[in-house]
Amino acid sequence: MNARFTDIIWDLDGTLIDSYPIMTRILQEVLKLHNIKTDSNDVYEAIKVSMGHAIQKFSGQDSQKNNLIRRQFIERERLEPGLSYHLFPDTLETLEKLEKSGVRNFVLTHRNASTYKIMKAKHMDVFIHDTITIDDGFKRKPSPEAFLYLMEKHGLNAKTTLNVGDRLFDIQAGHGAGLPGCLIHDQYNGFCLDQADYVVLSRLEVLNLIDGQVRKRKD
Repeated sequence: MNARFTDIIWDLDGTLIDSYPIMTRILQEVLKLHNIKTDSNDVYEAIKVSMGHAIQKFSGQDSQKNNLIRRQFIERERLEPGLSYHLFPDTLETLEKLEKSGVRNFVLTHRNASTYKIMKAKHMDVFIHDTITIDDGFKRKPSPEAFLYLMEKHGLNAKTTLNVGDRLFDIQAGHGAGLPGCLIHDQYNGFCLDQADYVVLSRLEVLNLIDGQVRKRKD
């Protein structure tokens, strides 16, 4: 069956904004405070799994130390100017075309309130219908809790709502809420291709799903 979606729930980091280079730099700075030297490529790859995975990988199993590193990372990242972040080249074009076609865009992210600063600085906020951040208090992905809240709040139909992200837990969280998942494929997430209902290489390719030009992978 071909798809026709009326609403899209987007992840933010690595999906709409190319934020991992900045996140990598900040985490390396924090780890250095703890005398932990790292390679930027290794840190980047670990963050692509999750921030929790990256912190544990480089600092070990000490939960108290890991929590401290996470807090220090968050504190430093909050100070980063919104203009420092870069959108992917096709982000604004995709969001604008979706809005003009009548599709509502939502953002659901683990990022804190810095989300709003970045979206405003990059002029993408005008295309976003509603946003859920980690500050809203929902369980982290892969829990579907935030998805279910957003769906109930806006009356989203699971059959016509698409979940788009770049990491495994993005897809898993959406599946938990009954949503088909679209993975934006890159060199780091090939291991979870079989978990996604749709796979694209860019945000613009999502437009093909809206037009019903792409079949669900598991059909």
